[in-house]
Amino acid sequence: MKKPSLLSKHLLKIALVLLSPMLISVLSCNGKKESGAKVEVRKITVAVRQDYIPYAYVDESGKLTGYEYDILRAAEKFLPQYKFEYFATGQEDALLGLETGRNQIVVSGLFSNPTRVAKYGIPKNPESATVTGFYVNAKYKDKLQGWNKEDGYSDIFYNNLKVAPIFGAGGILGIAEEYNRKNPDRKISYETGSTRIPSTEFFAWVLEGRYDAVLGNESSFWQTYNLDGKINSSGTPDPNYKDKLIFVPTYSIGVWPFFNKNETQLIEDYNKAFEELYKNGTVKTLQEKYFGKEVLSGLREHEKIRF
Repeated sequence: MKKPSLLSKHLLKIALVLLSPMLISVLSCNGKKESGAKVEVRKITVAVRQDYIPYAYVDESGKLTGYEYDILRAAEKFLPQYKFEYFATGQEDALLGLETGRNQIVVSGLFSNPTRVAKYGIPKNPESATVTGFYVNAKYKDKLQGWNKEDGYSDIFYNNLKVAPIFGAGGILGIAEEYNRKNPDRKISYETGSTRIPSTEFFAWVLEGRYDAVLGNESSFWQTYNLDGKINSSGTPDPNYKDKLIFVPTYSIGVWPFFNKNETQLIEDYNKAFEELYKNGTVKTLQEKYFGKEVLSGLREHEKIRF
């Protein structure tokens, strides 16, 4: 075989020198193209309860707002792989949408219980909390002794107060059942109903004497109606009930967004986003905005925030 001449070797060196910048440029461009590749964004549909002040509701201007709505909007910043689209509806329709796959998330001031855990996807931590308790006719005020922890149930039991029916598909029923399981010697009696009844109607029944107490949560007054028929979104008791009903607290309970049961990756991603919001102070800031205070620290041990 003929060996390459000295001239050939020289020309090869010159060619390599001339081509090197071009090769580097091509490789560099390929690298940029790869690193700048678009991430596939998935649309996530979120059903927002339209009337649950201050958690999720439509304000007087027709816009979605509320603590849970704002938490999800803030979480979006840490979830670039998703595009959240929101719509307002009622709680039953929102939960039905989870089951059919129409929407992947629901925010509706929801409580967790074993039945719901089996049916829906629930994140690692609650995003908020509410104080549960009894709205009692003020005429019983002098007979009520407990104003903290679970003493509110004892007040109902020992005074033999008649409790209004509890909606069978709601989270409040789970709270009452849990208390009765843990306190078989002090069970409270109540009927269950299949139709959701507005808080205002329950409050009216208590004032009329039809029932003595209603089991609910502290935010129920924020959902009531003024005389002009508009939702009272000021966070203060409706004037129709001020000084006529008193709230006897029991304990704080976690409030959670619910996910479609099969959305395991979405739930995992949300858990990470919520942790970021909790650690950077966004959660505390939004709680102070909507509740006037931080509310998660008062939860019972099994629902406390854990990272």
